[in-house]
Amino acid sequence: MAAENRAGSRFGQYELRRLLGVGGMGEVYEAHDTVRDRVVALKLLDVDLAKSTTYVERFRRESRTAARLQEPHVIPVHDWGEVDGVLFIDMRLVRGQDLSAHLATHGPLTPRQAVEVVEQIAAALDAAHESGLVHRDVKPANILLTGELFAYLVDFGIAHAESDMQLTTAGSAIGSFAYMAPERFEHSTGASISADIYALACVLYESLVGETPFRTDGHLATIHAHMMTPPPQPSLRAGVPAGFDQVIATGMAKNPARRYTSASQLARAARAALSPAPAQPLVTVPPSVGGPAVSQPIPLVYPPTGSTESPAVGNGRPATAPLAPPPPKRILRPVVAVGGVIVGMVLLGGVLGWRLWSGDDVAGGTTTGGTTTTTTATGAVTTTVAPYVGTVSDTDAQGFVGGLRCNASDPALAVGTTAASRLVVCRTDTGRYYYRGLRISDGATQEINDPVPVGIGGFTATNPADGTEYLITTHALTIVKAGQILATEPMLEYAHR
Repeated sequence: MAAENRAGSRFGQYELRRLLGVGGMGEVYEAHDTVRDRVVALKLLDVDLAKSTTYVERFRRESRTAARLQEPHVIPVHDWGEVDGVLFIDMRLVRGQDLSAHLATHGPLTPRQAVEVVEQIAAALDAAHESGLVHRDVKPANILLTGELFAYLVDFGIAHAESDMQLTTAGSAIGSFAYMAPERFEHSTGASISADIYALACVLYESLVGETPFRTDGHLATIHAHMMTPPPQPSLRAGVPAGFDQVIATGMAKNPARRYTSASQLARAARAALSPAPAQPLVTVPPSVGGPAVSQPIPLVYPPTGSTESPAVGNGRPATAPLAPPPPKRILRPVVAVGGVIVGMVLLGGVLGWRLWSGDDVAGGTTTGGTTTTTTATGAVTTTVAPYVGTVSDTDAQGFVGGLRCNASDPALAVGTTAASRLVVCRTDTGRYYYRGLRISDGATQEINDPVPVGIGGFTATNPADGTEYLITTHALTIVKAGQILATEPMLEYAHR
């Protein structure tokens, strides 16, 4: 849909009075329903969405479900449909201020206020989840506050059924990076009840502290933080009880199986965190030689707030280790550049121009099977390269046999195949990395220097020409540009060292 303001125009039976807001999925207007003679909030979705028969089918099905939600903290849906190729949702008009604006204006909520808001939104989410709806964009901007901090969860326009996993997210940022669960960056099917709970924990943190959980310099660094950085501790802000640290740690657990199993369970844990821990009893310690007896507190051990052994809700990685304790301090590890530069890579056509590479512009060493020995010009240095973790068809220690490969005898550190591309990440004898990609549709190739390792077997990069950001994991390639996810390509095969 064009970004023009349509206020003052007619849309079907509605007179559009004024523009209330613009988002990634469309525009919201205050409108007059001339048939029912009432003022409503009318959301007009982007015209491109109506071109997808899959989306239109899902939109109608989930609009019917959303209209049936009878929960005080969900704004009622009156009607939905399509006019002149534009999908719309007719909702009750509620006047108030969203939580994001409230925090920007007034600063963090008190812990008690934060809990009260989260309890209300948790009730709305539970009602949606019980009806089979996943919101996918829980964030302060989608929480509307009226008098006395009565809260509504809004914008179910992009909600979807948990069982509906066919619609691609290409071309739209379905959800906001600051609140998205890590599995959503690894799987195209990552939206789930558990992802909504993760986002609600992020909202709780921001309500307590006044800032998002991970403050970074860009979308790629934010994605990396959600995937790799331990959840922050809200108690580092004065006045926030220490019990909230465990609530956030559980709600924002990297593994979905370690999170709360429902939004209300998170809310109950937050309510419990308001109460200080019981005082520790004193015990008299026998005196040391020549010294008086002293009284010391006996440390009490409390179970973590909420369940950490519940089965996974929705999609996610299997549990592989117990939940780690919160870190001693807030840790932010934004993605940094190698040599001061992060250079972009792409696996999909149309994002970057592809160029032919010569094949002899990077020096190499000697390779034998899975162990590589390299010798530098300044002396003999032997580097042992570990075997691959994972398997990719028709590959060896340097890449694809008879196809995309590293120069000379440089070892391949990662090889992968998606439906659209092949890739190999190589290392020179001086320790620099370079990336090579093949577009399967037409055989075009490209080479990009200095991708940055991240996590276990992953790489990140940013194209300096247009700011396109890339995240490669063992599960998928995520491409981000101007705040939108251009594509999430699942890895068909991937191996790394």
